Amino acid sequence: MANPLYIRQAPLGGGNVLSVAISQTVHIAASKTERRLLRDTALIPIYASAISLILLVAYFITRIPAVRRFIARLRSSSAEEPTGISRRDAGFVTIPPPSFREELEEHIASHGGIVIYLNNALRLAICLALLGISIYAAIVAPRPQPKPPSLDFASLGEGADVEAQRKSKHGKHGKPGKHKKGEPWFSHQEWVEIAQCVFYVYTSLLALLTIAARRRLTRVVSRHLTTLLFIAWSVYAYRDLYPLTTYTEHPVDAADGWITWVRVGLLTLVGAVLPLIVPSKFVPVDPKNPLPPNPEQTASILSFVTWSFMDPVIREASRVSHLPYESLPNLADYDHAEYLISRGALVLDPSLKAKRDQHFAWGLLWLYRWHYATILILVTLKSVFALISPIVLNKLLYHLETGGEGAVYKPWVWIVGLFLAPVLGTFTYQLYIFMTTRLVIRTEALITQLVFEHSLKIRVKSETGNGNSDPASRAATAVGSREASVHGYEHPNEESGTTAVGESGQGSSSPKGKAPPAAPSEPSSPAGTKKQDDSSQKDKNLVGKITNLISVDLGNITEAVDFLFVIWYVPLQIALSTWFLHKILGWAAFVGLAVVIGTSPIPGYVGTFLNKIQVEQMKMTDARVQSVTETLGVIRMVKLFGWERKIEAHINEKRDAELKFIRKKQVLQLLSNNVNHFLPVLTMIATFATYTLVMKKQLSASVIFSSIAVFDVIRQMLYLTAWELPRMISAKVSLDRTNDFLLQTELLDRYTSSSSAASPGILPPTADSEAIGFRNAVFSWSADAPSTPGGILTPSRRNFRLRIEDDLFFQKGKFNLIIGPTGCGKTSMLMALLGEMHFQPEGLDSYYNLPREGGVAYAAQEAWIQNATVKENILFGSPYDEDRYRSVLRQCALERDLTLFEAGDATEIGEKGVTL
Repeated sequence: MANPLYIRQAPLGGGNVLSVAISQTVHIAASKTERRLLRDTALIPIYASAISLILLVAYFITRIPAVRRFIARLRSSSAEEPTGISRRDAGFVTIPPPSFREELEEHIASHGGIVIYLNNALRLAICLALLGISIYAAIVAPRPQPKPPSLDFASLGEGADVEAQRKSKHGKHGKPGKHKKGEPWFSHQEWVEIAQCVFYVYTSLLALLTIAARRRLTRVVSRHLTTLLFIAWSVYAYRDLYPLTTYTEHPVDAADGWITWVRVGLLTLVGAVLPLIVPSKFVPVDPKNPLPPNPEQTASILSFVTWSFMDPVIREASRVSHLPYESLPNLADYDHAEYLISRGALVLDPSLKAKRDQHFAWGLLWLYRWHYATILILVTLKSVFALISPIVLNKLLYHLETGGEGAVYKPWVWIVGLFLAPVLGTFTYQLYIFMTTRLVIRTEALITQLVFEHSLKIRVKSETGNGNSDPASRAATAVGSREASVHGYEHPNEESGTTAVGESGQGSSSPKGKAPPAAPSEPSSPAGTKKQDDSSQKDKNLVGKITNLISVDLGNITEAVDFLFVIWYVPLQIALSTWFLHKILGWAAFVGLAVVIGTSPIPGYVGTFLNKIQVEQMKMTDARVQSVTETLGVIRMVKLFGWERKIEAHINEKRDAELKFIRKKQVLQLLSNNVNHFLPVLTMIATFATYTLVMKKQLSASVIFSSIAVFDVIRQMLYLTAWELPRMISAKVSLDRTNDFLLQTELLDRYTSSSSAASPGILPPTADSEAIGFRNAVFSWSADAPSTPGGILTPSRRNFRLRIEDDLFFQKGKFNLIIGPTGCGKTSMLMALLGEMHFQPEGLDSYYNLPREGGVAYAAQEAWIQNATVKENILFGSPYDEDRYRSVLRQCALERDLTLFEAGDATEIGEKGVTL
C-alpha cells in the first residue's frame, strides 16, 4: 500500500508553499496510514516528551516573581521575602572572585556530589549516542515505494527484499535518488526515526540542564529526564524483548539489526540500571539549618531496598564486642521530634488546628496520608505477588502435562516466575515493614511530645472537694463569708468560698473586708451531681491518665499499625484467590470458600478461651511477683524471725496456682494449632470431593497443587484477621481516650480560643505594660464555675473565687508580702498572676499583667528534688561558681546540715529525697 505522505503536484514556489503545506496537513490527518503511524508504539516517547515540555513550561511560568506573588495572594499569604544582605545594606564590600576550581567544586557539590554529577554526565553522553544512532537509522531507513500510475499494484514493494528497497531509495548505483512527483516524502519507518531524533534531542537538552543549570531547576529536570528514559526503555522492552518470551511473536524492530540491540542496551543502562544504583541527592527539610544526612537519605533505590546502606555499620559492629553510640548513623532530620511536632501540631493539637472537634484518629490519617498511600500500594503489590506463584505453578504443570501443545509462553518464563514472585513479594513486604516501623516510631515520638505539651497547657485545678473527698480537705479549700447559707443555716459544704481583696496602697496587699454573702443555693439534680462527680474523678486521676496514655494506650495504638491488612489486604487477597480457584475448579471453589467461612468461628472460640486463661494467668503472675517483691523487701525480718519455710510455702502456693493456668494455656495453644492445621485439610476435602464426585471432573497435578497453595493463602488471611481484630479494637479504645484527653481537658485561658476572658497580653490603652498586678479581676479554678456570686451551686461542691477590687499592683525592687490566714487565697493570687486560674473580667477596664520579657521565676511550696547529689540539686544545671555556691550555703544555713553527711554535698539524695 502506498504511503500518502507526499506533497501534491504543485510548484513549490511563491505563494503556493502555504497552500501546499495546508493541503498536505489535511491529507495526512485524513489518511488511514497516518492514523496507523500515530498509533505506533514507537511514538509513545515523543508523546511523553510533549507532556513533559508542557509541564516544564508551566513550572517555569510559576517561578516568575509576579506569578508567585499572585499565587501567594490567592492563598491569602504574603510572598516570602528573600533573605540575606541587600545591595543597599551591603555597602561596598570587596569579595575576591573564586577561582575556576572553587566554582567547579561548588557547582558539583550543589548537584549532590561527584557521583551524582558523573551520572548526569554519563546520561548526557548516552542521550547523545542514542541521538546519533537515531540519525543514522533515519538515513538508512528504506524509502517509500511510489504508487504505479496505471495498474493497481498497491501491495508492490511490501514483500520486496531489503536490497530492492535500498536501490529504490539510493538509485541504481547506491546514490540517493531525486524526489519524484507523486512519491511520499518519507516512509513510515523514516517518520518513526525522525520522531526518535526529536525525542533524543529533547532528552539531550534535559541532560545538559542537569549538569549546567542551578540546583533547584536540576532537581525538576532530572525527574523528567529519568521518567522519559524509563518510558523509552519500557517501549523497546515491550516491542523487542517481550516477544522473545513467546512462541508466536517476534521482535518488531528485528529488521534494523544491530541498531535495535545497541539502542535497547543503551536504554537499559540509562533508563533502568542507572536510576537504581545512583545515590539520592540529600535535600534537608530545613535548608536554613541543615543537619548531617543519614545514609538512608542518600542511598540509591537498590541500596535502600536491599538495606546495603547499613553495611558499613554492620561491618564495624562485627569487628568490636560493643558498638558505641557515636558509631551509629545520625538521626534523619525528618525523624527529629522537633520537626515531627512542627508538622503534626497544626493537625493534631486542638488548640492550633482549624477543626477542633475532629477526632484524633482522622488527624493521624491526614498527617500520614502519603505514608498510608505508599503502604496501600505495597500491600496491593504484596497481594498480587502472593497470587502469582500459584498461577505460575499451574501454568508450568499444565505445560508438562500437555507437552507444550498450544503453549504461548516458553517454559523458562514460568520457572523464572517461580523465583521472581517470592523474591519481589519479600522485597515488597520488607518495604512495608520499614514504612510501618518508621510510622510507629514517628507516632510514638509525636504522641508523647503532644501529650506532654498538652499537659503543660492544662489548668491544674485546686483540690476542690466533692461528696467523696475528705472533709478536712474541703474545709481548707476556701475562706469566705459564712453569714448566708442554704435555707438560712450554716453548712460548710453549701457555700461558695470567695476571697475579696480591696484597694490598697501601692506595694502592699492585704485582704479587705469580707466576701459578699452567697446567694442561696438550689439543690442540683442527680444528673448534674453525677456529672460533677465524674469531672472531679477525671481531675483526680489526671496524672495516672497521662502516664497510661504514653505507655499503655500508645502501645495499643502502635500495635494496630497493620490495620490496612484487615480492611484492604485480606479482602483483596480473598477476592483474587476466589477468582483463581473459580478459573481452575469452577463452582466447586465456592463450596471450599463456604467451608472456610463456616469453620472460621472455631479458632475464634478457642482464642476467646485462650484470652481468658491468659488474663487469669497474668493475675496469678502478678500475685506471685508481688509476693516475691514484698519478701525481698523484708528479707532481713524474715531471717530474724525464722519465717523462711512459711514464706516459701506461701510463694509455692502462688506459683502452683500460676502453673495451673500455664498448663491450661499450653493445652489451648496446642488445640488452636491443631485446629488451624485441620481446617484447611477439611476445606480441600470438601472442594476436591465436589470437583470429582459432583462435577465428574478429573484432578490433575496442575489443579491440585495450585489450588492447595491458594487455599493456604486463604487460611493465612483468616488467621491474620483473627489476630488483628483484637488489636484494632484496643487501638480504637486508646484513640478515643487520647481524643478525650486532648479535647475534654480544661486548658488555660491563653490556649482557649473560644474563651471570653481577656488575654493578659491585651491591656487597656491607659494601662502600664510594665506594671505587675490586677485591676477589677475575678478568678476561679475552673471555667465552669459561676461567674457571679449568685450562681447556682451544688450542695456537694463549692467553687472558690478570688475577687480583687479596684487596683492591686506590686512594687518592683522591693519585697512584697501577701499576708492572710490559711486558705484565704495567697497562693491562688500567685497562680492567677501566672495565668493558672480562669480570668473572669468584670468590666472593660478589668485586666491583670505580668511582664515576661525578662523571665519569670516561681518557687513553689513543693520542692523539686532530683535523683542526684546535694550539690547538683543546688546548682540545678547552672554553671558552678565557688563564691556564689558558698554564699548560698551560708544564707540557707546548710553548712551545719552538710557536716552531718559523711560525703558532704556529694551525698546522693536518691529518688524523691529518700536519703534526706
